[in-house]
Amino acid sequence: MLIRVLHLLSFMSVLSVALASCGGAAATPVPSHASNQSAWQVILTVKTAGVYLGIAGIALDSQGNLYLTEFDDDLIYKYTTSGKLLAQWGGHGSGPGQLEGPDKLAFDAQGNLYVTEVGSKSTAGNSRVQKFSATGVPLAQWGTFGSAPGQFDTPVGIAVD
Repeated sequence: MLIRVLHLLSFMSVLSVALASCGGAAATPVPSHASNQSAWQVILTVKTAGVYLGIAGIALDSQGNLYLTEFDDDLIYKYTTSGKLLAQWGGHGSGPGQLEGPDKLAFDAQGNLYVTEVGSKSTAGNSRVQKFSATGVPLAQWGTFGSAPGQFDTPVGIAVD
């Protein structure tokens, strides 16, 4: 069994991702805080053009690829864990595949990506959830801004079972 744990160090628009893995029947003990060694290994540092809220969401897919949402430039980035940019999609707008304040990410068992959009807290803002294929093709979207059934007021969290 392989267990991956993400540790994020984020400040404004710079994000460092550290990954710890353990396998087999016994896990290697994590060194104490007094030790100069660490079980964490920085695998990727991303600096984006965003200057206000920066990277808001992060998720690993079943293939080990890293997906990031960049709140300020309304993009989703897909990286290998070695740091190679594989794809990016989105861009500001309200059409299918366009984003406004993308926030959190989650994957379903088929590898589809769900993204919450905070929007602009108005009826013109997105405040929705979009479903994408692993390659960024928009598949579906739900919600508008509001408090009625089927509406969201800046959705900031998501989980898929």
